[in-house]
Amino acid sequence: MPEGVGYGPQNTSSVGLNLNVIGDHAYAYSGAVDVNSGVTVLNFTTGSFYLVGHFEFSGNWSDAGNNYVLVDVKFDGEIMLRIAERRDLGAGSDQPFNIVIPPYTKVEVVYAGVGASTDFTSNITGRIYK
Repeated sequence: MPEGVGYGPQNTSSVGLNLNVIGDHAYAYSGAVDVNSGVTVLNFTTGSFYLVGHFEFSGNWSDAGNNYVLVDVKFDGEIMLRIAERRDLGAGSDQPFNIVIPPYTKVEVVYAGVGASTDFTSNITGRIYK
């Protein structure tokens, strides 16, 4: 069985906080989460590999109104990528964001500020190299 989440009983779409590894590929899908300030939607630690991939987020922009959606991607507690988007300013226009995650890195994706209760998803997908 590859590193990461096993093939045993789990949500068939594999959404949640974890990184899922299948062969040379990895993904983390948060699923739709009601976000507001301080909500962690992905939280995992990589194994003895590095990941080259993409980070994307999307959500119900109409419920966010004219509030900024502030997303922090943290490696070992340090902010590596901070994204501030607003619906009327072209929300999500720079996506996907390229990302390289080193081995044995604790990764957290946190919605640091939304200003409104609304559903958003966050995804990391990519290829792993051992």
